[in-house]
Amino acid sequence: MTRLWERTVMFGSRSLASGFTMLQQGREESHSCCFCTVSPEFWFSWRYQLREFKSEFRVVAIDMRGYGESDLPLSADSYCFEYLVTDVKDIVEYLGYNRCYVVGHDWGGTIAWLFAIHYPEMVTKLIVLNCPHPTVFTDYALRHPSQLLKCSHFFFFQLPRFPELMLSINDFKVVCCVWVWAASRSRLCVHVSVDNHAC
Repeated sequence: MTRLWERTVMFGSRSLASGFTMLQQGREESHSCCFCTVSPEFWFSWRYQLREFKSEFRVVAIDMRGYGESDLPLSADSYCFEYLVTDVKDIVEYLGYNRCYVVGHDWGGTIAWLFAIHYPEMVTKLIVLNCPHPTVFTDYALRHPSQLLKCSHFFFFQLPRFPELMLSINDFKVVCCVWVWAASRSRLCVHVSVDNHAC
């Protein structure tokens, strides 16, 4: 049976009581393909891939905890990798599968890598975009300290309240400019609406 877009909210991941928002489409009897969505995006970032693969897979775009309309636990401890990886496992099982294709991008790629490392029996195939294997990244960063400078935003966003303050200056103009700049550098055809926030 082919479904139109369906928004599902799953409550109560075993790793921590959380509600997750996920969009799914495709035949329920098909292989499952899960797209892990984290910073700074939500399921909408996968809309083209979902359309492309829905005829062959049951595609599911997951807003991980803290993103999109999924629950936003307040404790920083709630976002440790152990919980995030277990969330993916719980969601796959909630959907009725014991194996799936896992796709991750950027921070979602890190979660996808760790899911495949901890639950290899649950991964049919792993597709990771813009994120090296965690061990490769760590080894490289230790041998090339300049890599830590390139990743300084990792540390910046862990500071309490300061990132929010900096990003909100001038009615969030810096956020607008970053998105417009990123879209202009893309070789893909990207439509960006900035609603009176010209950079």
